[in-house]
Amino acid sequence: MPLPHVFGLQTIPQMSELDDNFNAFGALVTIPCAIVGTNALTLTPAVTYAPSVPLYANYQAYCGFAVAANTSSVTAQVGALASLNVYKDTPNGPVLLTGGEIQPGNLIILLYDFIINSGVGGFHLQTGGSDLVGQSLTVGAIKIGTGTFVTRLLHRTATLTFSLTNANTTNDLTATLTGVQLGDDITISPPSTVIAGVGYMGFVPAAGTVTIRALNVTAATLTPTGGTFGITAQGYT
Repeated sequence: MPLPHVFGLQTIPQMSELDDNFNAFGALVTIPCAIVGTNALTLTPAVTYAPSVPLYANYQAYCGFAVAANTSSVTAQVGALASLNVYKDTPNGPVLLTGGEIQPGNLIILLYDFIINSGVGGFHLQTGGSDLVGQSLTVGAIKIGTGTFVTRLLHRTATLTFSLTNANTTNDLTATLTGVQLGDDITISPPSTVIAGVGYMGFVPAAGTVTIRALNVTAATLTPTGGTFGITAQGYT
C-alpha cells in the first residue's frame, strides 16, 4: 500500500508532499506513551519526536507500561483530549473492564474505535489475558492440547469418617456428586491434617457416585483422617 505521494516518477517533488507522507505514516504507528493513573488513565506521548495527537483517529494505537492495577472500569485520555471508556474484547463482544485486567509493569495497548459506545468512541485494551478476567467460561469451550475438550468440571465437599484400617489395606467410602460420569478423572483434596503413610484416591463406580479410597501403606494399623474432603471431577472428549 503506497503512501499518499510516490516520488519515483516526479521531477520536482514538493516538500508539502513529503509532509503528507510523514503525517500518513505517523497515523499508522503505535505511539509510545507515559501512563499515569489507576482507573482514570492519562497517556502522554513519551518520545520527543512522537507524532502530535490533535484528535483521536480511528485505529490509532497508544502503548505504555501500566503503573497500577485497575480496580473497576477504566477511562483513558491522551494528553488533553476527551476521557473515554476502555473495553476488553470477549467472545460476546467488547465489555467494560471490571478490575484486574491491567497489572502494574505490564505493557498495555489502547486502540481507538470511534464506533464503540454507541458512537461516543472508546479504546480496546490489549494486554496479556485481559479478555479472560471476570469472564464466565463455558466448560465445553476449554480445549487441552491439540484435540481434547473438557466436557465436565464438577466440585463438591463431603464430610467423611473412616474406620480403623489394617496395615497395607484400604478403606472405601462413597459420596454423591451429581453429573459425574464413568471414566471421569477424580481429584481428592483431604483435610489439612493428614496421617503419614495414608493416601487418598477417587474413582467413579457409577454415574453420580464417587468412591473415596483411603490407602494405608504402612505396616501399622491406622485410622485415616476424617473431616471435610474436596472432590473434583473432570470429564473429557
